[in-house]
Amino acid sequence: MGKAEATDQRQRVLLGVAACVCLTPPLLCKSLLDHKVHVELAGAASELLGVPVRIGDTRVGLTGTLELSDVRVGDSLYAKRVIAAVAPARVGDAGLAANEILIESPSASVTVHQDGSTNLDALLTRGRSAKREGDVGRESSRNQLRRLRVINGRIDMKLDGRGSAWATGVTIQVNDDSVHAVLGTSELHLERESYTLNGVFPRAAIDYERHGEGLQRFLADGGALRLSSPEGRALVQDLVIANTEADESWRVHARAGVDRPTGQIAAQLSPTLGGGSLEAELTEAPVFLMSPWLPKALVTRETMASGHLSLAYGRGIKTDAKLALRGLVVESSALAKRALELDLEVDATASLHKQDAAYQAEIDLRSVRSAELSVVGHASGQWSRGSLMPDLATLKLRMPKVGCDTALSALPSALRPSLAGLELRGTIQSEVELFLSRHEGDDTSLKVSSGLEGCQAVREPPAADTKSLLADYEHRSPDGRPHLLVKGASGFTAYEELPSFVPATFVAAEDARFFHHDGFDAHQIERSLAIDVHTGRFLRGGSTISQQLVKNLFLHRKRTLARKLQEAIITWRLEQNVSKKRILEVYLNIIELGDQDTYGITEASQRWFGVPASALSIHQTAFLAALTPEPTSMSARIREAGGLDEVSAARVATILRVMKRSKIISSSEYRKASKEELHLASSAVASRDTPH
Repeated sequence: MGKAEATDQRQRVLLGVAACVCLTPPLLCKSLLDHKVHVELAGAASELLGVPVRIGDTRVGLTGTLELSDVRVGDSLYAKRVIAAVAPARVGDAGLAANEILIESPSASVTVHQDGSTNLDALLTRGRSAKREGDVGRESSRNQLRRLRVINGRIDMKLDGRGSAWATGVTIQVNDDSVHAVLGTSELHLERESYTLNGVFPRAAIDYERHGEGLQRFLADGGALRLSSPEGRALVQDLVIANTEADESWRVHARAGVDRPTGQIAAQLSPTLGGGSLEAELTEAPVFLMSPWLPKALVTRETMASGHLSLAYGRGIKTDAKLALRGLVVESSALAKRALELDLEVDATASLHKQDAAYQAEIDLRSVRSAELSVVGHASGQWSRGSLMPDLATLKLRMPKVGCDTALSALPSALRPSLAGLELRGTIQSEVELFLSRHEGDDTSLKVSSGLEGCQAVREPPAADTKSLLADYEHRSPDGRPHLLVKGASGFTAYEELPSFVPATFVAAEDARFFHHDGFDAHQIERSLAIDVHTGRFLRGGSTISQQLVKNLFLHRKRTLARKLQEAIITWRLEQNVSKKRILEVYLNIIELGDQDTYGITEASQRWFGVPASALSIHQTAFLAALTPEPTSMSARIREAGGLDEVSAARVATILRVMKRSKIISSSEYRKASKEELHLASSAVASRDTPH
């Protein structure tokens, strides 16, 4: 080997040694860092958080920064890049403590379950627990995290079974004591039964004091909401939600309307310890926005609200409202067959409190006005949880003096279809005072002053003209058959043709004060209410014979508010125009007294006993009177038993005692009737499937 070749060989060896000396430490550091990050740090984080933590590539900068890419925490959290400024004194420790952290393009997928919990709860709980343990015994704050920055983040939230929400362009800066966050576009999608709520905010900002007063500032500007359902849609635009350090309350301003913004909403929400308060000013605001939380009977597609509403909540709820509701529609089979269209002015306060296992409610109606008709009053009640009837309730209502015709015209037309054409004059002033006690039924009391005595009818309603009963009135029974209600007509038995104890028995059984009241028996209604409240169910109606006749002649049989209201007014007209004797005569000739379309005492006498009504005995009369409250069910029991069953026999015996107590029959007649065997016609007790 020549001298030159030997020199070159030595140079190559020296370069190789130099390369090894220069490259080995970085390679060893890189290997050590990879081991620290991928094995120790990722492993410790996985064990700490209870979910797999995966880290892609790692890099170390000359300035002491550690860069991690493609960081995944379970299936819910991801960051494209995490850059940490690592404290030099701590680089060799397993903790790799950082003073500053930058998280670039992170994303979080959050699922909120029906009970309010999320898929991140366990992870966050374990993280907070570890932080508290790590804080114990810390010698210096020099290596604590001083700044955290998040840029270009995204949050996707799934509301289990209810909708979703997401936000993009999320930027967060966390310093020692404060958090500042800016959100780019945020969207919301919620579903509730047939309702869908979609919302969007182009921008929002949040300032939060970590160790001080909490939320310092929140501002979401230019938002829009759209509530849609098969009934229509409501829009909210130019929505601004703001909270500032100077004013702890939240303020909301927006334009709103149905299909297009036509009204204004301004609200202020002020949280307090354990509750809060709400003050709202509304100008032609769409009530449709609240439709998912309102009773289904309220159709608010065209309803606009104007006025002031305040609400305080905490251990209970208290509201004070002075609102004008325009275009309210109520669709309820319990009220009327057709929808009620209302314009209401409401000035009232209401409160609801929970005390032990009971709820206490109180309502003060300063005024509820519809057209020229207004009502003032007060109501309070106490309910046990799950109970339909109140344990205790009071109600006082007063309708100030108003013209009779004005009051009638102010009622929605759906409440008075059978009263069309009725013309009144005079003035009316009504009052109702009711006290209910479920545990002390005898204390239930009712005082009613209808004020109808101040009204005179100028014209009767054609569809319910009670004066027509004074002539040859033709009535159609529910099965469609015509019945002429006049003496001598087929199927009609005149009052004078009946034994005296027959009409007297029905009066004693159904309406003992029939000859002494003006169509309404407040005492009977009071007794019925006491029984209903005590049993917790609506069992009795307290209707008089006059009311029952009006219902059967002029109205449908389904119990609704509209029917009861019309029933009351037509009953008033009946008592004004027709004698008690004629009322009772017609009643006995149309009343249902058995199934299989048995109407009137003439048909009933023939069906059950095969005799004319004029030949009825005391015992037979008691049987027919016993049928009155339950003609269908009692008939079914008798057919099933093949004769008078035990329950029906007890009912008949009760009627006999009523006849004796009311002095309709003597004691000897009572004893004789009680011992008589009641022979029912075989055709009446036979099964429907048995051929006759």
